[in-house]
Amino acid sequence: MTDLDSPVAPFSRRSEPSPSPELATMRFHVDRLADLLHRFQGADVADDPVEEVVARLIRQAARRSPEVWTNYATFPLPDGLREFQRLQVALLEGNRRARVVVARDLAVEDVFGGRALPDVEFRVHGSALPTMTLVDDRVALVAAAGGLAVVRDRAVVGVVRALARAVWEDAADLRAVRRAELAWPEDSASRRVLELLCAGYTDEVAARRMGMSVRTYRRHVADLMTGLAARSRFHAGVLATRLGLVRDHATAASSASIAAE
Repeated sequence: MTDLDSPVAPFSRRSEPSPSPELATMRFHVDRLADLLHRFQGADVADDPVEEVVARLIRQAARRSPEVWTNYATFPLPDGLREFQRLQVALLEGNRRARVVVARDLAVEDVFGGRALPDVEFRVHGSALPTMTLVDDRVALVAAAGGLAVVRDRAVVGVVRALARAVWEDAADLRAVRRAELAWPEDSASRRVLELLCAGYTDEVAARRMGMSVRTYRRHVADLMTGLAARSRFHAGVLATRLGLVRDHATAASSASIAAE
């Protein structure tokens, strides 16, 4: 018997910055429910093979553009998710009602083989995501146990729907991420100032670590806030994290470093 209190192993391959508590809670429920649905044949779990469900959705997409919410946690996808990728190609082509969120370390061009998808909205998220797709708020396909769980149960689809929208709202626009990466490459002084700012160092400590005057450091901070269109230093940190400009190691090491100062 499955232990309902035991979390399902996360889908992501490596450790990433922790998401908000709300996202973590919803993702836990999606993982757990998907695992249960994959193991047990409930009344509202699709009895048809995944291939048939995918083929049916592809035929429907050929007649009209469905509303699509998709998350990619990893790429290349494992063999058990080949049908997932085949479905995405059909769902997203020319679809202005499609939204796709990819994990921070994925390249959209790789995921879709260089295929141009100008009508699709893409966003990037810095936290681990479940690989899943939701079609017309009626059926969800969620990666589970090395394959796909096809979910039609209204309660479970409701959880997937809530997660998909929360992830989307918390993600950063792909174009903004790329602009930010061009503006602040990894080895730039601006990127280092941004990391120190987000880690919570005082201006005096941060300036000393950068080897510059406090006045110069504050000028860098002001320039960064302007570039990010941030309303405050706190807002700049939120935007930087959402854009993936601040790596998790900067924050992880901050407490010990600040104490050492």
